[in-house]
Amino acid sequence: MSCIIVVILVEIFTTDSEMRLVLEHCLLTFPETKGGRMSVARADFKVWKKRDDIEADIIRLKERVQACHSRFTVCILILLCYC
Repeated sequence: MSCIIVVILVEIFTTDSEMRLVLEHCLLTFPETKGGRMSVARADFKVWKKRDDIEADIIRLKERVQACHSRFTVCILILLCYC
């Protein structure tokens, strides 16, 4: 029983670190733009030029989040079954 709880905790911490990596990647992909209209327009143009790469990144991040959610759900279900 305690072995299962340890495995579940490891999975939860792994999921947590994966989600933090996803968040960091999102913040790097879409940085906050400060300044005037020209700064915002320049940032928008850069994003528009890299739209295909950004779309591929979003798809990969979405898949990663779904995998984390699935792992977390399985861990919770196992925990509920054994308690």
